[in-house]
Amino acid sequence: MTWTIDAVSVLVAGVFFAGIVIAGLTPFASLTPASFVAFGAASVVFIGAAFGLARVQEADSVPLMWVVPILPLLVIGVLLKDAVTARRASGQPERVTAIARPGDEWPLAAPGSASAVHLQQSRDGEGSPRELVGSLDVTPNQLAHFAINYPELRAVIARNPLTPDSVIEWLGQQGDPEVIAAIQSRHPAAA
Repeated sequence: MTWTIDAVSVLVAGVFFAGIVIAGLTPFASLTPASFVAFGAASVVFIGAAFGLARVQEADSVPLMWVVPILPLLVIGVLLKDAVTARRASGQPERVTAIARPGDEWPLAAPGSASAVHLQQSRDGEGSPRELVGSLDVTPNQLAHFAINYPELRAVIARNPLTPDSVIEWLGQQGDPEVIAAIQSRHPAAA
């Protein structure tokens, strides 16, 4: 076996691909199952090709074969960048917003809480969304949900003292005069 620069560069590329697969097993890099298969296959192919090249005595050398390891190095660079970005993001507090998305699952309150019971009653016909948004048993997420999905309740929601400022701001941007009047009644000095 004669290890030429070509065989060594292909071997290095295979080792880098194997390193990517091993890194994917750590919590720092996450790989999809398809990525595991692709990088694992690439490592086997490259390492096998390196040993094949080392056994061939008279192989014609491909110019610039030493650049082959650059491909897995680029992949490693992307994985490192993603790992650093994920680590920075996990260290930052999550931005909290009181606006619920229309597709959020019910109940928006913890199961068993008074709000969840009221919400379940309103869904079963024993209460109404109007009664819920006017009560003090409603959660900020429920108010946000109703503000988005029940335009006819927006003035009542604007009057509720539990409505978060972000929801009040959004309601004011909708341009409904009745809602704007309700918002101004919350803060008479601002009128």
